[in-house]
Amino acid sequence: MAQSVHIKGRVLVYTVLGCPSCVAAKNTLARLGVPYVEVNLDDYDSQEKQTLVNRTGKRSMPQIFFNDIFVGGYDDLATLTKDELQGLVDEVINNTAPPSAPVVPCLGAITMGSSLADDRDRDQYAPVVTDLSRSGLIQTHRRGIRLYKKSFVAEEFVQWLSLNEKYSYDRQGARTVGEELLRRKFIRRLTRDGDHHQFRADAMLYRLLDDEEWEALNAGPVSLSIPRDAVELSKALQVLMKKIYAQHISSDGKVGV
Repeated sequence: MAQSVHIKGRVLVYTVLGCPSCVAAKNTLARLGVPYVEVNLDDYDSQEKQTLVNRTGKRSMPQIFFNDIFVGGYDDLATLTKDELQGLVDEVINNTAPPSAPVVPCLGAITMGSSLADDRDRDQYAPVVTDLSRSGLIQTHRRGIRLYKKSFVAEEFVQWLSLNEKYSYDRQGARTVGEELLRRKFIRRLTRDGDHHQFRADAMLYRLLDDEEWEALNAGPVSLSIPRDAVELSKALQVLMKKIYAQHISSDGKVGV
C-alpha cells in the first residue's frame, strides 16, 4: 500500500451496502494512498441518492468524484491510464474542492430507520400487557377434560384492570381494553365456540401470544411496539440482507462462498 498523500481537495466515493465494486474501488484508492470520504447512501434518505442521480445520470454504484470531476464507477477508475490517474491525484493534492464539487451530506440527512433492531414507539396498551403477564391471573385453567396452560379468565382480567390504581378504567373501560388487546393480536381466545374476534367479559379463556408454545412473529419485544408498515419493513430487510452479503465480499470485490 502506498504512503498516504496529503490532499487539499476531496475524493468522494458514493457507495451502497453489499456492493463488490464499491469495496474494490475503496481498496484501489487505499492502495494508491489517496484519502477519500465514503458516503454510504443506505444511511441516508432517498432524496440524497436522487440528487446524485440527477447530477451524474447514473444509478449504479460506486460513484467517484475527485473534487468536482466525476470519474464514474470502479470500472472507470480501473481503466484510467497512469497519467490520467496521476492528473486526478494532482488535482486533489493541489486544489481545494470548488463550490461545484459535491459535498458530504450533513448528519441531519441520515435516516435512523434502516435497521430491524431500531427502537419503535410502544403501543399504548403495552404497559397493560406487561402488567397482565405479572399479575398472577395467568394460570392453568380447566374446561371440561381439557387443561389450558398459561391462560386467564376474561372476567377476572376486567375486574383486575378496573381495580388497578395504576390505570383509570371502570369495568366498561377495562372491557374495551380487552377488546383492543384482542383486535391488536396481543391475546387470542382459546375455545372454539363463538366469534373469536369478540371479547367476552365472562368465563371465557384467553392467552397472551407471548405465552403460546409456538412462537408468533409478533411476539416478544416486537409485540409491545406499533407495527411497521410493509414498505418500511421491506426496506429494513433489504438493508439487513445487504449487510449480511457485504460480510462475504473480499477486498478485491469478489464474493466468497
